[in-house]
Amino acid sequence: MGTLVITSSVLMLITLMLIEFISERRMTAFVVSLAILVLGMVMMIELAWLGFVAFWGIRLFLRFLPKFTAAAPLLIAAIIFGFHLAGYKFFGRPMLEDNRPLIDSPLTLDHLEQPNILVATDGSKHELRGVRFITELADIPHEQIQQMIDPRKEPLRFAPVADPNFDSGYAGELHMNYWCGNTWFPHFFPRHLPSHRKEDVTRILTNLIAKPSDSKK
Repeated sequence: MGTLVITSSVLMLITLMLIEFISERRMTAFVVSLAILVLGMVMMIELAWLGFVAFWGIRLFLRFLPKFTAAAPLLIAAIIFGFHLAGYKFFGRPMLEDNRPLIDSPLTLDHLEQPNILVATDGSKHELRGVRFITELADIPHEQIQQMIDPRKEPLRFAPVADPNFDSGYAGELHMNYWCGNTWFPHFFPRHLPSHRKEDVTRILTNLIAKPSDSKK
């Protein structure tokens, strides 16, 4: 996939340069900007976004050098760079702040047992209401189960709750997955984002919960 993207980007850049040469029009800024944005958005490279900012900052600075406003593009670029390095990114992987604990006296999951039992590291067992685990649970390696719960293989922390909104009777701390950056989502201006949210355990274990039709078997 990466090779295909790079090849496509190079071909696009060559094509635009040929158009620029044949038409005798200055398209350098457009060509460079498009190439940087293609690499940045498709391959999710943060440095491409910073390169785009730097390119236009320098270009505008040189273009308006005789004027007092020449410093404005460089100042804006410097501010964006500074915010980016501090973790307040307009584009790129967001900075997460560990906002745990979200539940009182959390337990740590050790393993799962049929039909719907959570076994904590202290040996205690906890039954989830209204669900059953998939029948293939015993055949799935422990490492794979951990990855199905959290791609980072982060241990699940959970606790019983009396809140009726939690159908299973248990709440867990779900690791948040954000879009590549935090521009526009969930807030317009960049900021550090919470690393976890409180969620029903069955939603966290959704890949291991049998569908209603299967749970009756």
